[in-house]
Amino acid sequence: MRQLVERSIGSGRSVTVNAAESPLGWLKARGLVSARQFEAGERLRGDYETASLGPRVTMRWAPRVDGEGGGGLDPSTAQIAAKRRFDAAIGAAGAGL
Repeated sequence: MRQLVERSIGSGRSVTVNAAESPLGWLKARGLVSARQFEAGERLRGDYETASLGPRVTMRWAPRVDGEGGGGLDPSTAQIAAKRRFDAAIGAAGAGL
């Protein structure tokens, strides 16, 4: 899906960008990252987003489906597991990242 918008880049100039495309998707579309790098980046992004979710403070009324919520983990445990995976990945990448 394309969602084109005009963005100002200063000094009266503007560019058209696809707001629905992630920066990582942009790099992949232009052959600057491999499919493997793209998938790793998407997994890292997913873990970052899951780790930053706050715990639920209300009752969840939707029926639970097997495998839902991070491989069958409750949401709090899934959040902790995602945070550990994210921290380990960033640690392995090193300070130069």
